[in-house]
Formats: sequence, structure tokens, C-alpha cells
Amino acid sequence: MNESESAKLVQAASLDIPASVAETMRHAGASNDWLTADRVSQAARQAVAAWAMAADGDGTRLTAIAEPDAAYWLMHPVRKPWQVAPGPRVTRIEIRGLEADAEPARLRITFQFAGRRQYKDPIQARENADGEIVFVGLLDLELAGAGSRPWRVSSGHVKTLDDFLGYVFTSRRETTEEYRQRTSSSPHPAALVPGHRFRLRASFAEHDERFGSSVEIEVARQAAPDRDEAVRLVWPAIEEETSRALGGGDWRPSLSSLEVVELRDEQRGIDIPPELTAVFGGVTRQDRASLRDGLGQALRRPWQLTDLARMSVDAFAARYARDRQLTYELTGTTPGGPWFLNSIYPKRSHSFMRGPLAGGPQGLLWYAEKVLRAGRGGARQSWTAACYDLAEVSGPAAGIACVPRQNPLWGGRLKLVSILPRELTSVAVGDAKFDQSYEVGVAADTDHASMAALFTADFTAWICELPFGKLGADSTRFEVRAGTLCVYTRGAQQTTQALDTFCQRAAQIAAQVQRTSRPGPPPG
Repeated sequence: MNESESAKLVQAASLDIPASVAETMRHAGASNDWLTADRVSQAARQAVAAWAMAADGDGTRLTAIAEPDAAYWLMHPVRKPWQVAPGPRVTRIEIRGLEADAEPARLRITFQFAGRRQYKDPIQARENADGEIVFVGLLDLELAGAGSRPWRVSSGHVKTLDDFLGYVFTSRRETTEEYRQRTSSSPHPAALVPGHRFRLRASFAEHDERFGSSVEIEVARQAAPDRDEAVRLVWPAIEEETSRALGGGDWRPSLSSLEVVELRDEQRGIDIPPELTAVFGGVTRQDRASLRDGLGQALRRPWQLTDLARMSVDAFAARYARDRQLTYELTGTTPGGPWFLNSIYPKRSHSFMRGPLAGGPQGLLWYAEKVLRAGRGGARQSWTAACYDLAEVSGPAAGIACVPRQNPLWGGRLKLVSILPRELTSVAVGDAKFDQSYEVGVAADTDHASMAALFTADFTAWICELPFGKLGADSTRFEVRAGTLCVYTRGAQQTTQALDTFCQRAAQIAAQVQRTSRPGPPPG
């Protein structure tokens, strides 16, 4: 029996195991070989591949490893008039749970795939002639016995990603009629071009209070935000509208729909620079905050107009360095060591400022960029970073990182992957409030003692008081590795108050690291 092309793609799909599940496998695998990470990962791929072959028309393998009801509902979504069309492309598999102590042991798997829906009713097929969309499949497996395939699929079903997350996401281009209504202009359709601006419309509800509303924002960027980016951009407006309507409180609004509309423009001489979003967070109502700082320089070099926002930040940084008695260089060498510094694009680092930051230890302050997507339609993400040389103290032998924990969204329907560097092991600090918001990782067992000394009760309480934001967007993160401390936060801090505040936090973290580290070995 040959595998279908869809089943072959399953073998190439990424497979993620959350840290807590990996720890369960490590303990359970010591007494049962079928519960090791390798065996469980193999069982997960085999189950998903069997489903993919069934979607392509060969249900032999799925029938052999699945209970009859499970096999049926996997191929016939509950209360839906459609089935998954042949040719699904599985892109991601996650082992989201292992109940090793259950009788029998149970395994929970989620997989994501792109595909099409097919309808038996020809009328429905014409009315729902959608293109390729994203789906989510959920499988429960039980360890039924020995043999070459001891895991059996006990239940499972597939949903569209919209159904799985509980809201509808659409992304489209503004129609000619919509443009006319918005601008009171009647251009020829051929004169309309992409405007590098996108309108995000979100409907949401706070179900406990039976409150529903909608918000709308515009963002400037080169490419349309995807689903996750759009949620991140619009969520502050949702929280603001909820608080405005209901007052302060621990509200938990959930999305009903989210639409991204690419706004169009008539032919113009100069478009809005795509890089504006790197400085101003993408919201156009902030785009004019400091553009005049770099406008003169940009006009002298018109071929660099797309870097207008960056020039504005550089002009501000030069004044900031002068006022704070720091040395300033427009370009420089990005330090090495911490994992974050290996993830940025060194050639885009700029505005290097050196000296005692916020009156603390000598440090290096600069702006960094990550390239999220390269080439045409690419996107960059701006960061503010500070580095300190720890050569005179003996800190973690291999390294420690502290990043915001990616807690589940929308009542647990969306579980996000840890943003710790892959080679680190997640370790609980022991402070419940801190561990709920932040995740600490160590690179080696020898770093546990350094971690325990660093994260004192006073230090973790102070970190918990700092701004956090949605999914940790406003959080202050840090890493210690190879004799270097790197403190960083998302976004180019572009005001004196914002940059002072960041430097004060970085200086306090540096002081804590130095205070809790041992003196280094004498030179020689």
C-alpha cells in the first residue's frame, strides 16, 4: 500500500511538544518505552498520515488503527454538509497532552492543515465555492496493547480554523465602490493601486456581561497582516472599548469576527513608507509623531525615503545621547552571545549609544530589527536593546533567559508555543504570580543555582509590576549568556520618557545580575 502525497507531507510537517508534555514523556518513558518522546511522536505522525490517506480516498490504514465511530466522524464533520476534499496539506502537528497515568494511557493531538471543502449538494457547492482554507484536526489516542501499532484512535474530528477559534477571519481588498464611498471620488478602477494601508474591523463580545461591540483601526504596512498579527494589532482597541463601556475590571472579551481590508489609493508620487509600522506600532494615527525629525535628511537623499521613519528615530537618538552624556554612533557592531542577538538582522541595527545607562553600569543601548518576512512584501519588527559586559563576574555557566509566557487565548482554544530559545529548558521560579506571566529557561543543569540566586522574591515582585501587555507585547525581557547580559523590549522606544524608563529597567536588571553573581576568576 503506497502512501498518498498528502500522507507524505505529514512526515515533513513540524511537530511541537510543549515543555510540560515533554517532561511527562521523560518520566513516563523511563518505565514504558511506548511513552517516550520518539515513540509518541511516531504514533502521532502515523495517526495523522492515516487520516490524510483516508481523505485522499484510501481508508484502509485509518480503519486499522481507529475505532469505527472515530473514523466516521473524522471523515464526516459533525453537523456539517461538507467533507475535506482530497489533497489536504498538513503543516503542523502538536502533541498537546499525554495522560500517562490513565488506564489506558491517553494521547491528545492537534494538527493543522490547508485544504478545501467538498459538498454533496451541487447547490451548496456553488454557494460555497471557497478556495483553500485552514483547518484543525483533533485526535485522541489510547494505548491499547502491544504490537507494531499499539496506539488506537479513540475519537477525533476536524473543524475549520474559524470554528476552532470561535470567530470568522477574512482578508480582502477594498472594492472600487467601497473606495468611492470612502473618498467621494470616482476614479477609473485601473487607476487604483495598493495603498499600504489596511483597515481592521473586529466584532467582539463580553459574554458574562452580555455586552457586544465592534472596533476599527487602520495600520500602515507593506503587506496585509495575517490572522495572528491582526489580532495583536486590534486587541488594544478591543480592551479599550470594553473598559470604556463596562469600566475597570478583569474583562475577557472574545472575538466574533475579524476582517482585514486593504485600502486602495489613486496613483500618487510617494506612498506611505512601509517601515512606519516599525516605529509607530503600525497604527496610522501615530504616524506623524516625529516624522519631521528625519524629513530634512530624507529629502536630501530621496532614494532613502522609505527609511524616513528610521531617520526620525536616529535624529531623536542623537539628541537623547547628547542630553544623557552618552557617546553616539549611527552604525556599529551588534554584540554577540545572548540568543536574542542571534535572531536580529545586524545590518539593520542603528543608533548605538554607550555609557552609564540611567546612572547604572556601563552599557550599550541601540535599536535592533528582526526580519519577519524577507523579499518583496517583507516585514520587519523593531526592538530596543541594552547590553552589559559581565566579564568581571561569574554568572550562569551556559545561560538563562526570561521571556513572557504565551498563555492560551480565547478560553484555552488557542494554545501558543513558548518563545524561549529551543535549547533551553523551562524552569519554574516558584513565585506563582511570576510563573503565570513569565517563563524562565536554563541552558544547562549547572545553571539552576544561578537561576535560584537571581530570581529573589523582591526581584520577581518588581518584574511583575512592570507593564506586560497582550501576550507580553510590552514586557521587558532579558538573557544572560557568554558573559553578556541583554535586556530588550519590543518596539523602538522613541520618546525621552520611554527610553529613560527602559534604561532604568535595564540598569536594575543589570544590578541584580551583578549583585547575585560571584566575582569572576582573576585575569591571566
